[in-house]
Amino acid sequence: MPAPKPVRLAVHVGPHKTGSTSVQRALAAARETLATQGVWYPPSLPGASWPEQHADAWIMLRDGRAVDFDRWLDDCREEATTRGCDTLLLSSENFHVPRTRRPLAAALDRQRRMTGGDTRYVFVRRDIVDLARSRALSHISGEAGFYFFQRYDLRRWASHYAVVQVRHERWFARQGARFVDLAAGPREGLAARVLEAATDRPFPGIVTGDDNITTGKLANVDAILSYGLRVMHHYATGAAVNVPSSFAAARRALGTTAIDEAAFVALAEAFRAGVTREVTLGVEDFRRLGPLAREWRVRFSRDAGGPRLGG
Repeated sequence: MPAPKPVRLAVHVGPHKTGSTSVQRALAAARETLATQGVWYPPSLPGASWPEQHADAWIMLRDGRAVDFDRWLDDCREEATTRGCDTLLLSSENFHVPRTRRPLAAALDRQRRMTGGDTRYVFVRRDIVDLARSRALSHISGEAGFYFFQRYDLRRWASHYAVVQVRHERWFARQGARFVDLAAGPREGLAARVLEAATDRPFPGIVTGDDNITTGKLANVDAILSYGLRVMHHYATGAAVNVPSSFAAARRALGTTAIDEAAFVALAEAFRAGVTREVTLGVEDFRRLGPLAREWRVRFSRDAGGPRLGG
């Protein structure tokens, strides 16, 4: 009887704003079903801050704990083998960041040498204007509040962001990544397409939900006000507002002032349109640089961790 093939290790690296959260939720929800189809999507570490993905494992690499990461990976591979799976799939958009790309690549190289199994990255591509627009909206609406500044130069930021995204994509292309085009199919099929890139076979029964955190924030008056109130409270009192009771106290400071829902919706639409306009101009600035200038900026951009709004 021939020995089973070594388990393939596939890593879905995102990046951010390419449907990663919805893919991870779909994979976690279908974990047992996928195991019967030859793919083991392991649970996160016990007590993980992000239970549907593997960012807590990524933290091991970020903190220089490669031995702990390898030990966790060995346990996951052993579980995959026990279940008769031919593919071990990891997912976190944090895996694509420059700070941990090389430790991750070293971990994959160790897996190849130790097991003889195939390794691959899965990278989801998105139109750069749409990508930059989504990233900017998520920052400003408070999903990533540490990026908040009192003034923005979105056009300049978008040009810089395009430089960094090109660099990310080129790095993974050099590693032989499998690319998935976000716009090439319906959103509900995205997780299935990620799985197909990871395994080279179809998964028609895996459906991706319509999870869009940023859109939800911008569509809800209290959600976006909560961030504005936290910022104002912090600047007015010097105290951070980071728990629901603190927000409730800040919200009461508005008294009984009514919110004009129609005016808010109009404001949100104007806000989206303005962000889209500035981001589009910024990406056009990047494209006008020409091939040689773009290459120079990709190689020598000083912000290795990615641009921040306002910078």
